[in-house]
Amino acid sequence: MVERQNPYRNCSTFKERTREMLNQKCASMTLIEHSKAAGLPEGAIQNLTGPSVKTMPRTDTVCILADYFNCSVDWLLGREGNFYP
Repeated sequence: MVERQNPYRNCSTFKERTREMLNQKCASMTLIEHSKAAGLPEGAIQNLTGPSVKTMPRTDTVCILADYFNCSVDWLLGREGNFYP
């Protein structure tokens, strides 16, 4: 039997890693600027990283962010420790 992970833990890891990558990418950019640069709607990243968010983003959004940050989807979701795709 496969043990399921707590979905809120993955959400928390996703938010932490997204914030980490935003700071590494360009800390001087606003979240709206990052959203636009990634090809997401205005405010998308802000909506995904807010303190009250407890849901995971859509798969296509995670893929877009992983491409923008040049990291693996699994790393961004907290499924593995390997940063690079």
